[in-house]
Amino acid sequence: MADIEKTIKDHDILLNFSESESFSMTCYEASFYGMPQIVTDCGGPTEFVEHEVSGLIVPKGDVDAMSQAILKLADDGNQRAAMGQRAKILIRRRVAEENPLERYRAIYESFSK
Repeated sequence: MADIEKTIKDHDILLNFSESESFSMTCYEASFYGMPQIVTDCGGPTEFVEHEVSGLIVPKGDVDAMSQAILKLADDGNQRAAMGQRAKILIRRRVAEENPLERYRAIYESFSK
């Protein structure tokens, strides 16, 4: 199995230019490991990225906006680092609040009754 954390941290920015996505495990993992992201406004990725806070959100299919966002983050290591830190804080806070393991346990127990 690949080392997802190492793979993510070997890069500077995660790009997710999906047309449609309900849940983005890639964006979730990138946020968890402190990676700034540029994503399209297509559903799932925007659950993990706050525009100008933990990454950048661009319109679907807008290649110019995608290019500008890439250049913006590529040119500013401090902004990338700050967005990555905020991504990590936001996702870990969200996980703690939602407590997914407890929710899965409750669902499992409801079926075993």
